[in-house]
Amino acid sequence: MNRARSLNKYYIKQYVINDISCQEWMTANWDELSKDNRIIGYMFTTQAINAFTEGHILNLYLLNRQHNSPTEISREKFTSDWELFLLSCKTSNKVYVYVNPPVENWLDTKGNWCRKVASELSNSFKVTYEDALSTVYYNVMLCYNAKDIYMGNLNYIKQHIINYMLNDLKRKRCRVNQDSGLAISMNTPIGCDNDGKEITIEDTLYEEEYEDEESLGYQSTLECCKRVMSDRFSPREIDSIIQFNGSQTFLPRETYAKLIRWRAEHTPEEVLNK
Repeated sequence: MNRARSLNKYYIKQYVINDISCQEWMTANWDELSKDNRIIGYMFTTQAINAFTEGHILNLYLLNRQHNSPTEISREKFTSDWELFLLSCKTSNKVYVYVNPPVENWLDTKGNWCRKVASELSNSFKVTYEDALSTVYYNVMLCYNAKDIYMGNLNYIKQHIINYMLNDLKRKRCRVNQDSGLAISMNTPIGCDNDGKEITIEDTLYEEEYEDEESLGYQSTLECCKRVMSDRFSPREIDSIIQFNGSQTFLPRETYAKLIRWRAEHTPEEVLNK
């Protein structure tokens, strides 16, 4: 990479650190590297060098100092993680100890990769390129903010994005909306009337008519109720029951007890069929 032309992009320098102590490596390399570069991230890991040798590998993320960036790894943090790596190697065969570079630097360097993945997903999932690219960036931030995902593992990040889009498809299949095909707008036109006026689905739906207290139907039903109730209740009790609207605390105890027994012995059909 030509760092003079891409000052905003980091590059990676790799070291095999099997037979060298942290102090020896720092003495030989730290000041020389720091002179022209900022160390903005790193990864210590184990890697098979050959069939018989397991190598200790250090990858450094270096950013040219001419690029104005406030981020830089301290000697203390680097030394502490080196010691943690060596300690972890005693109990595990595969070890990762890392500090991801700042996400803005990661995006500067992996922008082409993001656009390539978005193009692939746009074709695979039949979505617009802009939507796919937005999903890629959203998941990159999810991975970065998780703090336990190594951002150098591009295959893992890509699979994370794919799984997110697959789960989103599942959610949409269960969601009742026009995109899922489970719903249709009431304003959808279905034809025209004799005058050429557009007819929508809403126009074809039956709208139930509710009768108010002044209608003949309501008054007729009310009179039927009073006649059916008159065999058990006095006119005064009937009026108190019909006019009860919840604003009163309760009906008189005796009237309420009679009403419960009367309801158990009668059905609405007695009124509707008279």
